[in-house]
Amino acid sequence: MAAGIAPRVTDFEGFKALALELLDGWDAYANTGDEVKLGQRGKKVDLARFISVWGLSNHVHRLGPPAMRMMEDGLAIESFPLIRAMYEGALTAVWLAQNTDAAAAFVNRETDSRAALADTLAKAQEPWFRDRADDFRGDLTKMDSASNAQAKHFEQLCNDLNPGGADAYVHYRLLSRYSHAAPEIVDRYVMLGDGESPPTLRTVPNDVAEIRGLGGFYLTSSLVWAGAATDYIDPNRQRRSETRRAAKAIGIPRDLHLTAAAIRRTRKKR
Repeated sequence: MAAGIAPRVTDFEGFKALALELLDGWDAYANTGDEVKLGQRGKKVDLARFISVWGLSNHVHRLGPPAMRMMEDGLAIESFPLIRAMYEGALTAVWLAQNTDAAAAFVNRETDSRAALADTLAKAQEPWFRDRADDFRGDLTKMDSASNAQAKHFEQLCNDLNPGGADAYVHYRLLSRYSHAAPEIVDRYVMLGDGESPPTLRTVPNDVAEIRGLGGFYLTSSLVWAGAATDYIDPNRQRRSETRRAAKAIGIPRDLHLTAAAIRRTRKKR
């Protein structure tokens, strides 16, 4: 290895140290007591979009500590639903921060979600649910946006990012394997026999150490991207160097940009 070049972080303890640095950096940035000033050079203020980026980035950083504690306590598999939420929130924040068409689509997604919930409540057997179906309908008017499909379907949102695309969605699918009621979860609670003896049932999942490093990687990556998303709407780019150092240490791109196709789509809408 050449002198002065630090080795890439690949183990849980290394990811943990970087994650803690990023969390401390976020706390110092977000909790100074000063007024938060958000904006983008050369673009008009988009309060709805800025608030969405800020809220998602905050949530990613809030999820980080409990997910880390779970992995430290040997609950690596159990932490994956939190880490998946961090990953989805971070990439969505990155997308929102750069797509001027995204805020309307993000709100439209919630409108669709409320409408679907109202329809389901109306079909419920429990009268208490049926009586509240209209409470969720409200005003279902949708705003004009060319990014509705991307806001509604995470795979299409990933396709708007470069680097991203199918590779970004693969990571999400891998995280989902430990977040849903799936055979992959069942396999962790069974020790197969040698062909003659029956399988052994377990109360504690096996091979936890094997996926703890994977969880640490995704957790740290999500903190990098959530931090970068906020940096995109901070005119002073206060955490740019910090997030760049962490991204380099774990071998990921710090910046996920909109694809040319995504930029063309949003420009046509205007």
